[in-house]
Amino acid sequence: MARNTLGLTMEGAITFPSFNKANGLFWALIKALSAEIGDGTPITWRLADLHKGSAVTAIAAETAQPEIAERIVLAYISIGTALALEQPIPYSPKVNRCAIALSQVIDGDVTALRFTADHDSVPITRPVGIGARGKRVQAWGTVDGTVETITSHRRLAFVLYDVHFEHAVNCIVRQDQEAEMLALWNKFVRVSGLVIRDAQLGHPLEIRQIAEIRELHISDPDSYHKAAGILDLRGEAPEVLIRRLRDASA
Repeated sequence: MARNTLGLTMEGAITFPSFNKANGLFWALIKALSAEIGDGTPITWRLADLHKGSAVTAIAAETAQPEIAERIVLAYISIGTALALEQPIPYSPKVNRCAIALSQVIDGDVTALRFTADHDSVPITRPVGIGARGKRVQAWGTVDGTVETITSHRRLAFVLYDVHFEHAVNCIVRQDQEAEMLALWNKFVRVSGLVIRDAQLGHPLEIRQIAEIRELHISDPDSYHKAAGILDLRGEAPEVLIRRLRDASA
């Protein structure tokens, strides 16, 4: 079945003007992509979903050539990935301008955008093309999170969603780590390497020279009941032993 649905999710303190602006820029990007990839193919984009609580907009393509709609959807996700990884966008200057303008909706109140399509979701947490980058610091360390997006365009990389700062982190991997990276998609992992952080906020931005990607297993919330102490109680309940020690000291 052809993929024909894509969407935009806004995160943060969303006002109506920011929602209206983002959706206008979202539509401008979709029109530019449709013109570039569709090359004159008639396409009608209809509203497929709209949630005010989480500021989600989804649209679906209706066309006699579903393969064109699928190519547009795939292009949309690749553009989101390029924005997230701060890589060149492999489409026309007009598409580039529309995509970069959309990313600039992220302004502090709007904390992130998500480019979505079927089962794909690409988080974008930094605007592209506004001023110089802030000061960065780097040190060897680890970051825990979920492997969300994998790309092989220009370089092998994936987006790790950091669970501590709730922030997307770009992770650059070597060619010999490709199989390991693919096997860990959508899993909770710990990435060890050279961690580049925002000097002011402290959150990780990028991990290079990755030494290890290790899957972490989340413990059962009730697993502490299985913990064993170091003291042999010889079958007695802890409260009985404590009471005996208390009475003896009296």
